[in-house]
Amino acid sequence: MTQDSPRKPDQVFLQAPVRALDPHGVQVVSIGTAAFAASSVLLWLTRESLAAIDKSWWLQVAITGTGIGLLALGYLLLRRKRGVSDNPPT
Repeated sequence: MTQDSPRKPDQVFLQAPVRALDPHGVQVVSIGTAAFAASSVLLWLTRESLAAIDKSWWLQVAITGTGIGLLALGYLLLRRKRGVSDNPPT
């Protein structure tokens, strides 16, 4: 390590100075929730065949994922509206 290195002595890795594309996570949670919702619809349409192979729990997982995603999306949108940041001021 050289003298002009931006690392601190106790720092193992150096974080690249790149801004996050979606610092609040709304985009990622929206995509995941949409995927769970689409899966719920598809599984609902095929629920008889799922029951025949004893995989009815797949529909329950997809519905639960959609619900959790909607709760998380509401929370993240509220945080973004209030301007809450994960990085405390230094």
